[in-house]
Amino acid sequence: MARGPLDLWNAWASQILVLHSLTLQVVLLVFAGIRRREAPAVLKFLLWLSYLLADSTAIYALGHLSIGSAAREHKLVAFWAPFLLLHLGGPDNITAYALQDNELWLRHLQILVVQVLGAGYVLYKHIIIRSERTVLLLATILMFIVGLVKYRVTWLSTPLVQRRAHSLFHICKRGIVDSVIDVDADKDDTGTTKVIRKLRKEPILWKVMELELSLMYDILYTKAAVIHTSIGYTIRTLSPIAIATSFLLFHFSGSKDNHRGVDIIVTYVLLGGALVMETTSLLSALGSSWALDFLCAMRWSWLRHAALCTGRWHRLRRMVLSLRRLITTMTAGYLNRSRGWSGTIGQLNLLSFRAAQINATDRCLGKLAMMLGIDEWWDSTCYSWIEEIPMEVKEGAVDMVSRNDLNTMGLLRHRWGEVALDKKHPGLLEELQGWRHGVDFHESIITWHIATDLILAERENKQPMDEMEKTGGSDRAQRVRSIRALSNYMMFLLVTRPDMLPGLPQNWLYQRTCDNLDEIFREHRGHLMSSKGKVNSRIFTALSALLRGHNKIRPFGLKQTNEFAKILLMALKHMSGKFDPLVPRLTFAHQISQIVLNWKEAEPEDVLFDLWTDFLIYAANRCNRESHAKKLNSGGEFMTLVWLMV
Repeated sequence: MARGPLDLWNAWASQILVLHSLTLQVVLLVFAGIRRREAPAVLKFLLWLSYLLADSTAIYALGHLSIGSAAREHKLVAFWAPFLLLHLGGPDNITAYALQDNELWLRHLQILVVQVLGAGYVLYKHIIIRSERTVLLLATILMFIVGLVKYRVTWLSTPLVQRRAHSLFHICKRGIVDSVIDVDADKDDTGTTKVIRKLRKEPILWKVMELELSLMYDILYTKAAVIHTSIGYTIRTLSPIAIATSFLLFHFSGSKDNHRGVDIIVTYVLLGGALVMETTSLLSALGSSWALDFLCAMRWSWLRHAALCTGRWHRLRRMVLSLRRLITTMTAGYLNRSRGWSGTIGQLNLLSFRAAQINATDRCLGKLAMMLGIDEWWDSTCYSWIEEIPMEVKEGAVDMVSRNDLNTMGLLRHRWGEVALDKKHPGLLEELQGWRHGVDFHESIITWHIATDLILAERENKQPMDEMEKTGGSDRAQRVRSIRALSNYMMFLLVTRPDMLPGLPQNWLYQRTCDNLDEIFREHRGHLMSSKGKVNSRIFTALSALLRGHNKIRPFGLKQTNEFAKILLMALKHMSGKFDPLVPRLTFAHQISQIVLNWKEAEPEDVLFDLWTDFLIYAANRCNRESHAKKLNSGGEFMTLVWLMV
């Protein structure tokens, strides 16, 4: 019994390895598209593991075929070697799992040379050197050429809305690398300037921005840059034909009787798998909006006419989209490959998060996560959630930015909050001097986030939200929801994605503020555990969120959040007009709340909405371009859309 597994491996290692390599390629082809949106952790882990194992498995299998003793017993191994070279090229819809993988092109080039030599050696050793001039040799050489071409090309450097997205994509590409975008050169009101001016007046602006994100994802994480060219389409068209030819040559060759039945079955599986994957890649490439852009720009008018004017391309695209919709329905949406963005943003409320630490279970689990070094991941999983972006937020971002606010490099001329507090509400900037800004942007987010909860809690105290909606205050209620969405989103970025915010992350400022809040909430434990503000454990919600890949459940209701804010306000009342160096950000937040609440020139909700919109635009405009690009492989951020719009 002890030698059982070893004997099994010695006898069937070649078959196991090549089938395992094929399985990994299928997993990559099927699941690569889930990265366009937030996906369940289980699927993301499966994709990540397959990506890591794919190349190493193919390389190990190729080495085993070339030197293994079993290779002499299985004469079809030379025919299997080109399939491994084809697997090393990978599916068209994934070339990099992380942005850094694209920087390893020189290493991949070295691997290319080694693996081609390895596959050539297997072919030479098992067929050519034995002078086996059979039909199988022709099929093997044909597959070798397909694998070589597909692997080499891998590492070389639609509706109206989609056409507009493609027409503006040159701005997106140049912007992501901080290249100069000379729109001023287009002064005759044609081309780029004309499209942009028209889009700003249409409701499809944000849809176009979403498609821009998807196109950039294609360039950075798939083979789109080499597929949608004349050479790329030629290779994708010839590959299935060559594989089908090899399939027929093998099927009708008279040498199958000399091979074991299991080896023949494995060969058919490899051929069938390769044919299905290459045909899928061809259909996906021809049905992509990239193909429409390619056809519209091509010089061969006869081909453009044959594809577009006759409606053939549009029929093909409808067929491809129908198949995708069918797959999406059958997989309950988990394999949704739609170019459309999710339309949601992350949310994290600092007061609710710290109030939850009163619960003994949450506190113990938090300490355990800290010991394991996964405290940041645990906090973001348990205490954050997602919400649909209010349309008012999108419209506010478009209206806030004017051309005069940008310098020649496309950067905002003003500091964060200055446009909202000076231009939108003249006089308030001067009134808030001394309390308006922290040392840096991160501290300002923390201070204004707490101040926002204090202000909204005071306003809720005077007129509850339910009562407001009944008396016709639905616009103000919507404004409050937009404010909370922006405030919680900026705090979510600060806690979970600080690299997307401008300036150096000041984690110690955030941690000190958390300690201050913990101390205050411990002193008012009785109020927190009351019937109105009862704090429950988030463990089960966190586990379900982990499985789904997102959390749509808000940790606490708005009433509870307001209760937490009232408790904090009560604790800060005795500091009114004083600066306490032990709790500086809480002191700042309290002072800001009192000034905004007493401002007579505008409603507090209007001030907060403009302020947070300004914060959002400043952060998007000043965010490191690499951070924007990195986030594309997990759904993209709303802040990246705002950056593109600016």
